[in-house]
Amino acid sequence: MEIDEVAQRVVWTLTDRAGLRHRVGVDAGSVELDGLAWVLAARQRIEAVTIADGRPESVFVRDESGLRLLAPSLVTVRDFGVAPRLRRRLEKLREQRIAPPDPTPRSPLDSLCADVREVLTALAATGAAQPSVRHAQTLADRSRRARDLGLLVLADSLDRVIDDSVGRVKPADVLRAVVVVDRVEALADQHS
Repeated sequence: MEIDEVAQRVVWTLTDRAGLRHRVGVDAGSVELDGLAWVLAARQRIEAVTIADGRPESVFVRDESGLRLLAPSLVTVRDFGVAPRLRRRLEKLREQRIAPPDPTPRSPLDSLCADVREVLTALAATGAAQPSVRHAQTLADRSRRARDLGLLVLADSLDRVIDDSVGRVKPADVLRAVVVVDRVEALADQHS
């Protein structure tokens, strides 16, 4: 399992019998994640996973009594027989979540700028010589979206960061992209 910080999802790569890889994900902090985390932490032997719309709908595990079906979206941690102390700790952590869901839906432009800013901030903060695969994919996707929205300067600045990922990320390109994102957000705020 890995965390997609930009999308706030936990992503799990599964391989089917034919050898094809599938990426499934659940929202960070969701009940489904609690159930999947318990299955992995308890070292349950996973026999099969059913997937619907890129989400794990059910997990078949083998225990001493045979095959057991777990539906992460329908059960909570307390249903899995987790120790009371661990259950209290998980519930306390769930209550302490800092970022409540945003009540107002973001526009495509706001979403684009927020995603780009998050990746660029991560690149600047870590000083990574190359963006991670996830960061490079996110920047490439957001560059295409920027082009679709007619934001060619933003798309070009993101492409420069991605193109440099073959060699070394240049701080100047990251800074330029941040400045362009700031300007796009300022112009969007003026027109709204």
